[in-house]
Amino acid sequence: MILDLSVIVEKIIKDGFTQLITGAPTQVPLILAQFPEEYQTLAVEYLTDPAFKVQTQFQFYYDPAILPVWNIVLSNEGEAAGNQQMYLNDLVDGADMVPNTEDYEQYGSDWSINLDIFVRAQKDKQCIVLYALTKWLFLQNRLTLEAAGFKTNVFSGSDVMYEVKDKPTFVFTRRLRISSRALQTVDVNIENDPTLKYVQSAFPTEVTILPVADNSST
Repeated sequence: MILDLSVIVEKIIKDGFTQLITGAPTQVPLILAQFPEEYQTLAVEYLTDPAFKVQTQFQFYYDPAILPVWNIVLSNEGEAAGNQQMYLNDLVDGADMVPNTEDYEQYGSDWSINLDIFVRAQKDKQCIVLYALTKWLFLQNRLTLEAAGFKTNVFSGSDVMYEVKDKPTFVFTRRLRISSRALQTVDVNIENDPTLKYVQSAFPTEVTILPVADNSST
């Protein structure tokens, strides 16, 4: 079970905002009930504008002519060897809500993952409401993340950031970070796979030490 948080995040954004656009007049005021009415009205008008599109891009690239956009950036992932997260032939507990991983828990390791979602819009208030709705989507989809194999999800975010380096283009950004853990596991031990043994046998077992070049004249 090789997991990629970026793909799950993209699906949550696209599916979630598609539903929000359909029910914007009733759903958005409920979600943003603590916001001033001005922001609620802005959000409904923004989402229901025929020009509004849900657009995602991986990594930092974006075209200022294509806004709004959600940049999905995998900051880092890897094994945390010092925290007893590596497993070799040990029983690895599956993530909650994932009963179909029972046969996938003997080989692999428990990975730490950090992923950033940069919500970009042309105006600061547009960025604020899109960020709030994006955060609401992920708070609502905790079980979706767990069902996909991601556990102990922690969310954090930034304030509005103006892309000064892109002047005179006006682009406002807020970042939502997801810190998670995921089991990267396989169901079969491939240690004795004949293909792997062939690849291993293709490497020489003896090496010849070449003489050191004379660099005295360099």
